[in-house]
Amino acid sequence: MNRRWHDFREMADYGSLDVYQPDVALAGGITQVKKIGELVQGSGHIFSPHTWSNGIGLLANLHLSVAISDCPYIEFPYDPPAWTNERRDFVLKETVKPNGHGELIMSDKPGLGFELDDTALAK
Repeated sequence: MNRRWHDFREMADYGSLDVYQPDVALAGGITQVKKIGELVQGSGHIFSPHTWSNGIGLLANLHLSVAISDCPYIEFPYDPPAWTNERRDFVLKETVKPNGHGELIMSDKPGLGFELDDTALAK
């Protein structure tokens, strides 16, 4: 749950962790977490974003991971019965689900590749 760039800089300088998991939704947005990811990877560590917020946060972290990370995995928030894809993605028109091989396929839609569910937002 570290959120500030200088926290990650200190941990990377000391080699505190093997895997660093800042979250776009919690640690300053895409631009800030991109800087953190580049820093820790440049220090020889693994960058794999933390994604336990909502579907929008998952998609933002997924886009950043695909763009800058060489880590083959991303954390996927799914812990039924309390934390399902539908609960996590309640404001999205479509839930984010892995395919039959456990892979998340990037959308070709603009931006982060999602549309909001106006009915869910109205509630």
